[in-house]
Amino acid sequence: MAEAQARKGPRGSDDDKAQQAAEVRVVFDRLRKSMKQIALYRHNVDRYAEYLEPFTSGMRDLLDKMSILAVKVDATGYKIGQHVVFDDESRDGNLVFPLWSVGVRMLMFKAGCTAEEMQKFFLLCLSGSDAEKKGREDIITALWKAELEHIEYVVVEGFKALADDDAEEVEIEIDKVVAYLYRQLQSNSEDYLRFARISSEDLDLQLDSVDQMRGAIIQGVTATPADRARVQGSLVREESRQLTKLVTVLFQLLELDTTAENYEDVAEAFIQLLDALILQENFTAIDQICLRFAHSAAKPTLSPQQRGMVERCAERFRTRMGESQRVQAIGQMLNTGLVKDANGVRKYLQSSAT
Repeated sequence: MAEAQARKGPRGSDDDKAQQAAEVRVVFDRLRKSMKQIALYRHNVDRYAEYLEPFTSGMRDLLDKMSILAVKVDATGYKIGQHVVFDDESRDGNLVFPLWSVGVRMLMFKAGCTAEEMQKFFLLCLSGSDAEKKGREDIITALWKAELEHIEYVVVEGFKALADDDAEEVEIEIDKVVAYLYRQLQSNSEDYLRFARISSEDLDLQLDSVDQMRGAIIQGVTATPADRARVQGSLVREESRQLTKLVTVLFQLLELDTTAENYEDVAEAFIQLLDALILQENFTAIDQICLRFAHSAAKPTLSPQQRGMVERCAERFRTRMGESQRVQAIGQMLNTGLVKDANGVRKYLQSSAT
């Protein structure tokens, strides 16, 4: 069977793949926008389905035509063949790296996939990068427990070059496995889904030097403590840059994309950020946000409507700063005698009193 499939080759020409990738890319662009909304309005859980609807409806249309959509996963994106359909190089709310880092090398979305399944899958991806830091279960375990009937994945676990192996050759062999799985899943055969649980005998017909194939899970050597420490350090450094990114995105949204309809959501996002910074005792950042409001309102490129919303948002932010529960929380910090940023607290109290 595998030999016959190899003679048939992948479905369609490179032009067909390019056309298919272009269609898929349009739908995944909607996913990017939807997940950005979710990241900004995490408190609006009841509206997640609404935010994702443009993407989920597009995916259902694609799957009605394709039956199964298989994409390869690399460190920064999803691909069809060599065509990138979704890329994400950040680690803040990343939908790709958490999967790739635990060995996922292919995703398969099957016809019948519901909006609920897609929402559950991508929310697990969104939280996957924080799982190890916060002591939660890894994303593979979470996906397995989620029992997503119409979303499958191929995992290559813990591959590592041994003393007498060349790291590049090992990576090439992994790529061969994934490429073979991809070709079979794109074949015209009626039993193409069998290859989501491929056997080592089938792979032996295509590969000469890949050992210990066990279905879709390929076992290998686990990462060393040094490897884990290096990744953990990288994640900590990335987290220190998240605040600046979040503030920048919020102000861009306020200045460019906010309308009368979504103003309340944007303004509430700033208040949630205020509370988070108070808990972190990061009063310097709060002072910088106050200054940023003044800078934004003074931009000559803003329309009168946008300038009015910036000023209203700034006024709400300062009003909430002076509310009794927040001032009392700061008073409790001062009573402990362990304030991290006394100068920042002084500026906070001055701003909230104006």
